[in-house]
Amino acid sequence: MTADAPMNTRVRELGRPGGRILGVGEFGDPNGSPVLAFHGIPGTRLMFRAAHAVGYRLGLRLIAPDRPGFGRSTPQRGRQLQDWLPDVDAVLNAYGIDQFSLIGVSGGSPFATATAAHYGDRVDAMLLIGPMGPIAETHREAALTWLNRAFFLQLPRVPGGMRATLAPANALFRLSPKLQYELFLRMLPPSDRKIMRDHDLRARVIEDVHESLKQGGEGMRTDLSIFSQPWNVDYGAIKAQTFLWQGLADTVVPVDVALSLGAFIPNCIVHRIPDAGHFWIYDNVEVVLSELAKAIKPGPSIA
Repeated sequence: MTADAPMNTRVRELGRPGGRILGVGEFGDPNGSPVLAFHGIPGTRLMFRAAHAVGYRLGLRLIAPDRPGFGRSTPQRGRQLQDWLPDVDAVLNAYGIDQFSLIGVSGGSPFATATAAHYGDRVDAMLLIGPMGPIAETHREAALTWLNRAFFLQLPRVPGGMRATLAPANALFRLSPKLQYELFLRMLPPSDRKIMRDHDLRARVIEDVHESLKQGGEGMRTDLSIFSQPWNVDYGAIKAQTFLWQGLADTVVPVDVALSLGAFIPNCIVHRIPDAGHFWIYDNVEVVLSELAKAIKPGPSIA
């Protein structure tokens, strides 16, 4: 097997209470150090296709579950942040994993942070990329735009607010994904627009968004509701060596809120990237995964 070998596109479906299904994808080295990788929004396990070849070369086994309501995972009524932990436990048990590391991309970062706090010493290292931070706890001190406040704090608290807000965008995406993609690019800084205009990347992102809407957008609405609430995470319980990478020109997540997460996590190494936006990661996968690989403790990882 070589570093450019075809990736495993099979989705493993785990049965969960209440008849739910949790879809899980796998990328990188199937015999490597296990890393649970949590996608952003909109997104699914497919987001980590971009890390497959690098993950293989670095000996990282990226196990990427779709959160409830995204992709192949059925919705979970009334889902809260801490409800993610039993699903993580199901993944660890199904794959026979004891020691592991974490990646949280954007909106996946709250779920990675809660997981790191819950599992303590079982988590070797954690990588947070353009993270959505604890905005409910930090919004008074953070520099937020009116759009940040409306989208991340106010609308999720209004019954039906996010459904009414997201429905037109989702409908436009289904009708003309390329048009919706171009409209989204206009919201991004020049550095992001340059990256996201790559033809192959555009096709992969559009496919990932299509996959994320399979359940009708319920996952996105629920995640945004979760972001608007206090996390109730014991940051002091996080034992993993943590690395946070944040572009200072990011227009997707509030920069101050993302950086505050690094201040809350003990011994977190924060990389502030001048002029970079939210999607700089697509040009820097090897840089960040190399840092993660170096931090992972040697030794057995299978229970």
